[in-house]
Amino acid sequence: MKTNKKVTIKKICKCGSVFTVERTVENKKSKKERKCCSRKCANSRQWSEDDKNLKSLTANPWNRGKRIYKYCKNCGKTISQSKSGLCKECYLKSLPETIVKNGRTFIKTPLGYEGKTYNNGKYILQSRYRIEQNLGRYLTRKEVVHHKDGNKLNDSIENLEVLLLRDHSKLHSKKGRSYVELTCPICYKQFKIEIYRHKNKLKAGQELFFCSRSCSGKHTRSIQINSGKK
Repeated sequence: MKTNKKVTIKKICKCGSVFTVERTVENKKSKKERKCCSRKCANSRQWSEDDKNLKSLTANPWNRGKRIYKYCKNCGKTISQSKSGLCKECYLKSLPETIVKNGRTFIKTPLGYEGKTYNNGKYILQSRYRIEQNLGRYLTRKEVVHHKDGNKLNDSIENLEVLLLRDHSKLHSKKGRSYVELTCPICYKQFKIEIYRHKNKLKAGQELFFCSRSCSGKHTRSIQINSGKK
């Protein structure tokens, strides 16, 4: 038979004060049991000298061991979590000046730059920065830098041009669409369908193509009549 009798036990906090804790007769010390006399004492750093010398000691002793503080390799500042082992300032200094990504050249963001940035503000487009320096103003979000010769790595000012986003998309869009001519199996009428749609429907398993919904409905009704369905 389980008994719910409770026993009061006296404990001594690390600050020196005495406090009481209730336990059941059967259950021994649990994880949720208090370790300090108050929350104020737990959040304070009034610990022994051995605990103070530990570098991994956090401000809240209830979370001790969950978060470990580390130190930067270059300057020695305290950092919480870093894969590179460097603080933010040292990490930004260690980044390369220029990188090439997706066929474009990126450079480090200069101090005080307020334009469009990439990779959490670490890099900017070289072409965009050069044309902004030439014009003496920042480009808006609706403005895009266009390369005249089509080479995105050629960031010379003679090769760059500022265009609106809609004009730039029209310039790079395909001229016209390609179609395929088909004949309807119901009314024998010729009609056109785009090539990419025709290929996608063939991959999905469609064999017959109709000029309209009425012809496709007639075909389904004829199949139902032949199969004996009303």
